[in-house]
Amino acid sequence: MWTVRALCLLAVLPLPAVAQDRITCAVNAGRNISVEKIVLNCGLSAAETAVFEAYLKQIEVGQGQLLENQQAMQDTQRLILLQLEQTSQYQAMQAAGVTQEALITLAQRISEDVTDPGQAFAELKQAVEIAIGVQTSAAENPSTDEFVAEVERRAAELAKSDPIAANDAALAGLKALRQKRADEDEHEIELTGIVYQHNMATGDTTSAAARLVEILDLTEGRHGTTQDILPMSTQAVDRAVNEGSLLHLRLAIALGEIAIERAATDQEKIDAWHEQGVHYFLLANRLTGPEATEMYARSIAAYETSLKTVSMTEQPYAWATTQTNIAINLADQTRRIADPDDVRKMLLVAIDIYNAALPLIDRDAYPQEWLSGQTSLGITLQELGHNRGGPNSLPEIDQAIEVYKVALSFANSLNNPLEVANQQIHLANALKNRAETIGVDAFRAIFEEVEGLYLAAGNTYDANAVQDDWARIQYNLGLLYGDMAAYTYGADGYRLIEWSMTHFDNALGFFSRDTAPYQWGTTQINKAMALRFFAFPDFRKDRHGYFKQALVEIEKALTVFDETHTPVDFQMAKDLRQTLLAEIDKLD
Repeated sequence: MWTVRALCLLAVLPLPAVAQDRITCAVNAGRNISVEKIVLNCGLSAAETAVFEAYLKQIEVGQGQLLENQQAMQDTQRLILLQLEQTSQYQAMQAAGVTQEALITLAQRISEDVTDPGQAFAELKQAVEIAIGVQTSAAENPSTDEFVAEVERRAAELAKSDPIAANDAALAGLKALRQKRADEDEHEIELTGIVYQHNMATGDTTSAAARLVEILDLTEGRHGTTQDILPMSTQAVDRAVNEGSLLHLRLAIALGEIAIERAATDQEKIDAWHEQGVHYFLLANRLTGPEATEMYARSIAAYETSLKTVSMTEQPYAWATTQTNIAINLADQTRRIADPDDVRKMLLVAIDIYNAALPLIDRDAYPQEWLSGQTSLGITLQELGHNRGGPNSLPEIDQAIEVYKVALSFANSLNNPLEVANQQIHLANALKNRAETIGVDAFRAIFEEVEGLYLAAGNTYDANAVQDDWARIQYNLGLLYGDMAAYTYGADGYRLIEWSMTHFDNALGFFSRDTAPYQWGTTQINKAMALRFFAFPDFRKDRHGYFKQALVEIEKALTVFDETHTPVDFQMAKDLRQTLLAEIDKLD
């Protein structure tokens, strides 16, 4: 059951907006009803129940000396008595012998005349100072009414004869009111934070974003703008990338929606829609199935909305970076398209966009954006070369290599180790692809250079705790060692396969089915290939076990790929599954 102190505090302290009505219902339920019954009757959610119980636990701390025998006080009267109870004046009053009955009467009369809690508290403090003087100078013990009347008389005389004192009292009241509001905001921030944590725990990122913006508004003391909210979405993206958290990508999208709603100028609209396009793309890149398709479409739609208010001649940088992001989106989608002609058409569209946009990004003025655009162009050229196949792929791959070399040299001049690592990865990929196209001897000749580039980049990412890119390096090393094993005989070949599986496992330590289903699925396929390769020698007594283990990895991959949305990966996994079943059947 609740104490009087608990009821009094609940009546005057603030509650978060999302729980206001239902918790007000709980407050009004009465002091002799159990918390469990109130939760049921008022329909409190789990989060609101947690807030309510935390409230009560905080409220129960303290003695509540003034209120145990007062069950029906006005809110202002309760509040100013509770505030006074925490001051040294209250202790001085007790030491002087002023009775609680007299104090309560003074508080009641003040609250009847003054509704503002801050001013009422200031007047009560002044009345207590006078009451201590009356008590000290009294020859005999007056009645409570007589005592209070004398205090009020002296207070009136003081206000009349000393306007400065009256002014000081008013200023003290204003200060107290401001402090009260600050305390209320701090308390509401704390409670809103509790609700935010609950929203995130249940995956309700829309509500979680709303709570974060509420905290922003309370902290800033004003309505947060688009420019206030966008850095919050960027922080959510950074956490998503570093922790492999789809939940935080979805939070970034929810924050982006609020940033768009609050955009008041054309520039804010441009920025908000552009950032939202990035958020949708990052989510699409990690997903599989229909949601990935939807996120790619939303990303391009967001970029196109941003471009509606951007002029290529007046805002060349904003126009070019948005166009570049559209090209990145198109090129990334081609991994999930089965028809090679459709892939080629989309890649050529992306390259046309790059050719129009990249010259407008000044390298010296925007070094990071210039590097990003060059890297994206190189990736698209590589994909186009892969699409053409055989010797016909070499012109595009060679162009990509030159792009990466120029970008790597520029990144080194900036003394930017993370960007250097990024260019090392892409250069290594392109060199590996070129060697594979030419033949075995070319691959063997380039192997150590490619391995060195991967390892150097991996060390940089590891040192800077960039886990997402570190995991991608592990995946690439797994591919490299697996490919080299195909050209290596005997124990060295099997050692390379073991290294390959180790690096795939390293990647799977970061990529999970829940956080990055696409990357997780492709890694499972390649790990299965490595296991199958390891089981090839007829003399291996345990080859049946390796085939079985490879089949397990393929079955995992097939839980995230489907024929409609990821046809290439789905078919690869399906074909390997049939091969493994046939090989297992032969051994059974």
